[in-house]
Amino acid sequence: MRVFRAGKTNPLQGENKFMKTAFQHLLTTYNGWMNVSTIAVVVGLLGEYVAEFIFDQKIRQNRKQLAIRLLFGAIILGGVFGEYIYGKKLSEISELQQQTADRELARANAEAARANEQAAKARNESVISLRQAKDANGRASKNEAESARLRKAAEQERLARLKLERSTAARRLETADQTEMADNLKGFSGQHAWIFYSDEDREAFQFAADIKQTLSQAGWLAGRPAATSKILTDGPLLPFQLRHGVWLDYSTDKASLDAAQSVTRELAAMGFEVHGEMASPLSALRNAPLVLITVEPRPVGLQGKIRGPQVPKNTPGGAF
Repeated sequence: MRVFRAGKTNPLQGENKFMKTAFQHLLTTYNGWMNVSTIAVVVGLLGEYVAEFIFDQKIRQNRKQLAIRLLFGAIILGGVFGEYIYGKKLSEISELQQQTADRELARANAEAARANEQAAKARNESVISLRQAKDANGRASKNEAESARLRKAAEQERLARLKLERSTAARRLETADQTEMADNLKGFSGQHAWIFYSDEDREAFQFAADIKQTLSQAGWLAGRPAATSKILTDGPLLPFQLRHGVWLDYSTDKASLDAAQSVTRELAAMGFEVHGEMASPLSALRNAPLVLITVEPRPVGLQGKIRGPQVPKNTPGGAF
C-alpha cells in the first residue's frame, strides 16, 4: 500500500485525499483477489469435468484419479472460500468508505451550519451597527440643532449687547464706512461744503471731523468743521440746541440739491439720523452753490451700523 501525505496548505483536504486514495487501492487489490478466486472455481470445476471425461467408472478406485479429484476439489474449495473472505473484506471496506463519506458529509454540514450561524451573527451585528449609526446620526442632528440654537442665541445676545452699546456710543464713521461713502459721493467732486457742529459738543465735533474727512476723500471742497456760534445770520442765532442729528441745508442750485440729497441718503444708510431742508435761512447760501452740514447733539437711541450676520434696520430719519 502506498503512503500519501496531506497537503501543507490545507491539512484537512490532504487527509481526505489520502483516505480516498487508500480506499481505492484496497478496493483494487481485493477485486483482483476476488477475480483470482473466481478463476480458481472455474478451473476446479473444469478439472473435475475433465477427470470425469478421462476416467470412466471402472477405474474410480485408481489412486491417480483420486488424487486428481482431490486436487481439483481442493481448488474449488479454496476458490469458494476465497470468494467468501475477499467478498467479506470488500463489504467491510465499502462500509468503512461509506462511514467516511458520512463523516465527511456530517463535517461539511457542521461547517455549513457554522457558516450560516456566523452569517446570521454578522447580519445581526450589521443590523445593530445600522441602528447604532442611526442613533448616532439622530444624536448628531440633535447636537447640531442645539448648536445652531446656541449660536443663534449667542448672536442675538451679541446684537442686543452691541445695540445697547451703540445706543450710548459716540457717532463715528469707521474707515470702511468713510471709504464706502466717499466712493458713492465722488460724482460730486468739487462741490463746496461747510461743516458745523454744536458748540462745545465734543461728540458732535468728532463726528463732524469724520464727515469732513469723508467728503475730502470724495474730492469735495469741504471746510474745516466750525462751531455753530460762528454762523452769521440776518437776525438772532437759530435755536440749534432744539435740533438733534445731522441737518443739511443747501443753496437753490440743482447741483447743491443733488449733492445734499446724496449725503443725506448715505448717512441714513449708515444708520444715522439725518434731516435735509430746502431754502436755508442763511443769506450767504441764497446765491452761492453750497451744501451746509450741521452736526447737532446726538439723538437718543441707536446710531450707526451694527455689523454682523444680521443687521437691524437703520434708524429712520427725516429726508427731503
